[in-house]
Amino acid sequence: MSSKIGICHRVSIVCWLLTTTMSVQAGQGLNQLIELAIYQHPSVAAARANVASTQAQVATARWQYYPTVSVSVETTYHEKSDSQYGGDDLVAQLNLKQPLYSWGALGAGVDMAETQLAMDNTQVREQQWQLAENVMESYGKWLSAYLRMRAWQKSLDDHESLSKQVEKRVLQGVSARIDLALAEGRVAATEAEYIASKDALYMAVQELSQLTSQDLLNGDLVDAISKPISDVSQNAVIMALTMSPKVKLAEAEVRLARHQLTQQQAKLKPEIYLRAEHLINDFNTAGTTPRSRIFVGMSGSTGAGLSMLSQQQTAEATLKAKQASLKAVQQSVEQRLDSLMISVDSIQRRLQSLTSAMATTEAVADSYGRQFLAGRKSWQEVMNAAREEVQMLVQVADLQAAYLVTSWRRTLFVKGLAGVTAKEPDLTNDMAPQGD
Repeated sequence: MSSKIGICHRVSIVCWLLTTTMSVQAGQGLNQLIELAIYQHPSVAAARANVASTQAQVATARWQYYPTVSVSVETTYHEKSDSQYGGDDLVAQLNLKQPLYSWGALGAGVDMAETQLAMDNTQVREQQWQLAENVMESYGKWLSAYLRMRAWQKSLDDHESLSKQVEKRVLQGVSARIDLALAEGRVAATEAEYIASKDALYMAVQELSQLTSQDLLNGDLVDAISKPISDVSQNAVIMALTMSPKVKLAEAEVRLARHQLTQQQAKLKPEIYLRAEHLINDFNTAGTTPRSRIFVGMSGSTGAGLSMLSQQQTAEATLKAKQASLKAVQQSVEQRLDSLMISVDSIQRRLQSLTSAMATTEAVADSYGRQFLAGRKSWQEVMNAAREEVQMLVQVADLQAAYLVTSWRRTLFVKGLAGVTAKEPDLTNDMAPQGD
């Protein structure tokens, strides 16, 4: 049965979990597991590949400021009586076209490409963010299963010890044989719970192994059990809106829609350009000396019918939709943070109350065990007390795991990935220029 020293030890563990902040330990702590996941998971590699593709698109958009060079070489087959083609049979032409003023269309194109690059980088961060949450969830499952397994192991030891005592009393004729059958049934039920907790532990370790791309063992995790994070910034909401990848992505979508509208408006106006050409030979006159010409002109198009106007209306509607979507995302982040704040406080209060009740329950179980040996309590009363004790321990285990996961999740929302890893993930070109 449990001793007073054991009671104090378990209570001190719970208090330690409640009052201490995160510390980096040797082994596979939660922050190390998150780092492994956000750097090595295949989904992050796929997202980074998209970034490389978008970087090339940015370079393409910037090249639009430079002149377009084209070369054509033509030959003609015609009737001898055709006077318009009485010159050379082969003519070469070199063209160069340089945009002079596009009413902001070229600048909008570059801004769109840079904003798309920022969005792709933010999607990498969002993927890492989701992986961090998944690791926390799996770590919580592991911690709950590990603490449950220890609780059921202790209860199984207690039940087996009590079953042996009942067996002795049956042999001595003090208790009926049915008492031994009932006691063995209690042992079997407790053993089943212990096996279930071991299976849950194994599955949680496997989930963490898949997320981190590492072959983890339960011992690796036990050697560095992470602690809840209790410190939170005063400006939690502002920081959460700044850190959230979903908010950053929605903001980038608003900028992209604004640049698309600018480009669409510019297309309604004629482009001013300079064009130079160099001709060699002439279809009309043979032996013509090579000559060069320079043109300055304007060109524009309304598209099919008045489609350019409808495209502008579409761009305006898209911008309004993205702005509304941004507000919805910001509100969602604020609500999620409020929920996490409330959950952390609620779990902490419940865990403190349950810890206090657990100390009383274990003291009662100890007392019943001594009274059973003295013949003042029946074995059913002792087993019921042991059952109540393990149920309390299991509740505490679940709350401990929930408290740890929720506190880490809250820190992720407020401080970003840097708050739950040993270092800030490096994302080159994470955000394009923020201006409109």
